[in-house]
Amino acid sequence: MIFKLKSIKGRSRKSYKEWLDETKRYRITWITEVGGVRVPPHFYACVRIRLPNGREMWDFAGRRGPYRTFKLASKACETHAKENK
Repeated sequence: MIFKLKSIKGRSRKSYKEWLDETKRYRITWITEVGGVRVPPHFYACVRIRLPNGREMWDFAGRRGPYRTFKLASKACETHAKENK
């Protein structure tokens, strides 16, 4: 999977970054601040899912929690994609 950095209006790149894959089904976010409180930098791997009522939402790909590196987060997305083909 190839992830591309996306610019988000109104969010500082010093505290939040977001990458989407080419299909825009998988997302990796990098966070250093939560609710105005500084936290250690970490990544989240997410996948877009469709709910039974037709709505869409982001859910965790792999384990529910942060990853220390971008490489581990992207590996979780790749593993999720292979398991759900």
